[in-house]
Amino acid sequence: VVILFGFEKVNACSCRVSNPPCGGIEKSSIVFLAEVISVSIHNEERTAKNKEFMPFIGKKAQVKVLESFNNMTAKELVVETGLGGGDCGFNFKEGEKYLIYAHGYKGRILTSICSRTQLLTTAQEEVEILRELKTKKTVKSRIFGNVVLINREDDYPVNPLSKVKILLKNEKGSIFRTETDLMGNYKLVDLPLGKYTIEATYKTNFIKEINVEIKKTTGDQCAEPKFYFYDGGRIAGKVVDSNGNPVSGLRIIAMKIAISDGEESDWTSYDGYTNQNGNYEIEGLPNGKYYLGFNFFE
Repeated sequence: VVILFGFEKVNACSCRVSNPPCGGIEKSSIVFLAEVISVSIHNEERTAKNKEFMPFIGKKAQVKVLESFNNMTAKELVVETGLGGGDCGFNFKEGEKYLIYAHGYKGRILTSICSRTQLLTTAQEEVEILRELKTKKTVKSRIFGNVVLINREDDYPVNPLSKVKILLKNEKGSIFRTETDLMGNYKLVDLPLGKYTIEATYKTNFIKEINVEIKKTTGDQCAEPKFYFYDGGRIAGKVVDSNGNPVSGLRIIAMKIAISDGEESDWTSYDGYTNQNGNYEIEGLPNGKYYLGFNFFE
């Protein structure tokens, strides 16, 4: 038995994933399309005259408003965000166009990576939903999302995957097919309501499944399953108990040991969880030898 002790790498910025705006825009949100004119770094501190002022160390993006989805009339404005990393700042770039979700605070407009703010090139379906809400006050049933490839060894860049086959099968056995576009996006609109199993197939033998349900109730008539594939090797298997029953929700860890001068010098951990059938899969693994087990850190 090998017992390992160590610490996990964690991200300082942690966000709750928000749902697409199929049920409408929150009243506190400011949602618009914009082109970034300039980006600057600011360090503003609270002063004795203005004790109410919230200190701000981050970036300010001067933007040109292209289209508003909730009656904002400004043509240009400043959007504030953090520097990035631990403060959840969004990385605006000059000349790029964005779908921006922001909120107001004492005359200021703020956003972060925890909002649905994103490049316009990846937000085409969401923009269509927002326009439907603006003109028709309702949204067609749909399933949409994207498929990306992530490289663990290269600072986790995200690359869209085009021409990935997408298959939807509902509880009645009906099958719907499509594939991703150049930006890795896919969509199927005016689908029958109900439960669906969605498959994304990458390179023939890499298949991922996600189960979703679209319902008639406001906000539930669309779903946004996203698929993440990892570049590199893969370890997969199944965990059962002493009676042969599958064990679900178990964290499986693959520990890669670095060898220097014939001795173990460092290690890196990768993990995954068993599903309801006891199956697990850990992707994006660099070449090398691994210790595989569970409860390494508990």
